[in-house]
Amino acid sequence: MIGVVKKNTVFTIGWAMFLALCLALLMLGEQGDFIRFFADNRSVVGDNLFKYGTLLGEEPAYVIIVILLLFVSIGKAIITCLTGMIVMISAYPLKHFFSHPRPKLFFEDLGELSQLPIVEGVELHGQFTSFPSGHTMSAFALYGILSLMFGQKNKAWAFVFISCAILVALSRVYLMQHFVKDIFFGAILGYLVAIVMYALLQRLETYTFMNKRISF
Repeated sequence: MIGVVKKNTVFTIGWAMFLALCLALLMLGEQGDFIRFFADNRSVVGDNLFKYGTLLGEEPAYVIIVILLLFVSIGKAIITCLTGMIVMISAYPLKHFFSHPRPKLFFEDLGELSQLPIVEGVELHGQFTSFPSGHTMSAFALYGILSLMFGQKNKAWAFVFISCAILVALSRVYLMQHFVKDIFFGAILGYLVAIVMYALLQRLETYTFMNKRISF
């Protein structure tokens, strides 16, 4: 399995670089600094990019991709669907177990919330469900397994997949829904889920029906 991940070089290197960036921000700054940075550098382009980019880590993205995969391989479609389900059933318990406050509550306590511009059309979550970032976990799981499926031979696709995952992760901080620590651990957990599910796919593909696809 380690050999397979090594072959998925573009995605894995991008993932490692993203984690290194997050780690540097965590070590050099304080909680909320990156959110403040984005708030001070808002733009129409950035607002639209991240507001719509964050949707790439939500359920409709899984549905669309699973439907498309049915025309490639039933096995790949099933595993991708299961990947989404695993993320869903694991992210929520983790959020409630750690019970970390969202940025909205954090900045309210500091008396800074009114000073931070909120992206138009975005509703800030205010619960104690910040850690880890479910969107980030979802994105790295989804685009990680897609890259393991298709990115080993096609580096361009691997680049697209890691770009989508990082876009979703950064959007969560830009939109003031999560802190850097949340997307850091979300990225780790998400790619680990992708690796495990890809290993399962390799085992299941020995069964003939898993390699079939929908055709008309």
